[in-house]
Amino acid sequence: MARKNWSDAECAVLVALYMQSSFSIADDARGENKQLASDFSRDPGSIDRQWRNIKDYLNREPGKNISGTLKYYCDAATDDIGALKKLALHYCTKNEWHLVKDLLKNESK
Repeated sequence: MARKNWSDAECAVLVALYMQSSFSIADDARGENKQLASDFSRDPGSIDRQWRNIKDYLNREPGKNISGTLKYYCDAATDDIGALKKLALHYCTKNEWHLVKDLLKNESK
């Protein structure tokens, strides 16, 4: 199977969700991870890896191979999480990622 690049929409949504959630929700054995994987048409392991990339970048772990797109949205989240969350919700609506949108809304309570 060919490797699928991560879109701006996917990265924005993952970072917004990461910033308001428990780290464990993206573990590939968790139901939340399976929701994300289903909505994004990805493997649960890919979601888990990207989640760890977010953590590594935010903790400024050296020597990690993290995409510029993911870095951009991590930096945007630290500058203005409210704006990133609005963008993430927009992407969820546009892409009909209903399960992810529900996670974003539920985690913010």
